[in-house]
Amino acid sequence: RAGGKGDLFPPSLQKWRPFCLQFEGAVEDFNFGTLLRLDCRRGYSEENTVLVPRIQFLAIEIARNREGCNAAVYRHGGAPEAGPIPEPAGPR
Repeated sequence: RAGGKGDLFPPSLQKWRPFCLQFEGAVEDFNFGTLLRLDCRRGYSEENTVLVPRIQFLAIEIARNREGCNAAVYRHGGAPEAGPIPEPAGPR
């Protein structure tokens, strides 16, 4: 048991659960499993990918886009490679 004391879900899932449930009925397939890159500067790989509910993926990617974290993808014209992490392009 990940959370201990009878908990069926780890603390991180318990933290996101109230947020995710707000979108039930509003966002199609809000709770379907979706792959999320842990480090948006790197591509999808076994080490850089976790499975999260779709609404959590959308929330994180929207925040990353607003902060300009995915700008490198657009500058380079494609998805980042799964290789080494590039240095940031400047101040955020």
